[in-house]
Amino acid sequence: MTLYQPFLELAIATLQKKLDLEPYPIPQGFERKEGLMGKGKREEAVLTTSYGFKSEKLRQIRAAHVEGGNSLQVLNFVIFPDLNYDLPFFGADLVTLPGGHLIAIDMQPLFSQDKSYQAKYSEPIMAMFHEYQKDLPWGGGFP
Repeated sequence: MTLYQPFLELAIATLQKKLDLEPYPIPQGFERKEGLMGKGKREEAVLTTSYGFKSEKLRQIRAAHVEGGNSLQVLNFVIFPDLNYDLPFFGADLVTLPGGHLIAIDMQPLFSQDKSYQAKYSEPIMAMFHEYQKDLPWGGGFP
């Protein structure tokens, strides 16, 4: 089992337990891709698996899991609400490279981002952001 496999399995199991999930199509050939990364002694097998679901209120739930041995471990998880709802999308990236780990949690507006949007979605979670900010070093600006 790889580093992020337990997170992936728990996320899918939790969503299946709480929502009536249906498959969301993954383009043919992208459900599972295998290859080699690196050269010489650093060459490692890499496996990427993709998962897609949808529900009545969530138009797409997508997960991509990259297993690259000691060189690379990635879990990308994104949830897009149906466009009828004034909600941001949710994204989480767990990345491990030989130099360390990157954890990114992202909520982006589906539509315009103005002061009322900030008040509704950003302000309620800013206390949590500030609480954990002291324990997590700034990773730099990301678009």
